Order: sequence, then structure tokens, then C-alpha cells
Amino acid sequence: MVEGKVPYEVWWWRKVTEPLDLLPGRIQETREKVYQLGYENHPLVKEADEDFILFLDEMKERAKRWEVSFVDDETQPLEKWWWHPNKILKGEYPAEKLPLHLRKIYLEEWAKEKVLNPQS
Repeated sequence: MVEGKVPYEVWWWRKVTEPLDLLPGRIQETREKVYQLGYENHPLVKEADEDFILFLDEMKERAKRWEVSFVDDETQPLEKWWWHPNKILKGEYPAEKLPLHLRKIYLEEWAKEKVLNPQS
């Protein structure tokens, strides 16, 4: 845990990605705000990013139940990985575009699955 005052956007990004909360909806907009404010390297942001990647499938299921959109935004560049959750889930996202702290998780959780099950 990080000591001291944590910017609201960082706190909220961490909150919405906690495995027990997994609040779909405006989650991508929240991550975009974190990016715009320059908090990419904040330890809580990295922790939240990792949970976002790890629990994408569960977030997608919750989005369906709550009738919330969970689609890729093709107007966003691939460097903004949070706008491309379905590419990540399908193992179609270019791993080299992910930050290093997410690349290993992606390759182990999603891209490997695509290699093992090319029909999925």
C-alpha cells in the first residue's frame, strides 16, 4: 500500500478493479483519466492494471448481466490497451503494446489460451 495522499483518480481506478467489486461500465473512462493525469507508474495503478487484465472475463460477464457496454473502442490507439478488452480476452492484442507489468500476465493468461485453443 502506498503511504500519503493518493490522487482520487488513482484511488478510484484501484477500487473499480478490485476483484470483489469489478464494476464494469465507465471503467475504461476511469483508466483514461488516470492516463491523462500522468499516473501510469503509480504503484496502485500498476496493481489495478494487473487486476483489470486478470479479471477481464469476469468483468465482461458482469457487464452482460448489468446490460453495460463492454466493447473495444477502435478509435483509440492500441497503446491505450484498456480500450481493447475484447482483443485482450481473445489473445489478439499485440503483447508488445502492453506495459511490461502487464505483458507477462497477458502472455500467460490470454495469449497462451489463444495458442492452445485457436478456435476460441
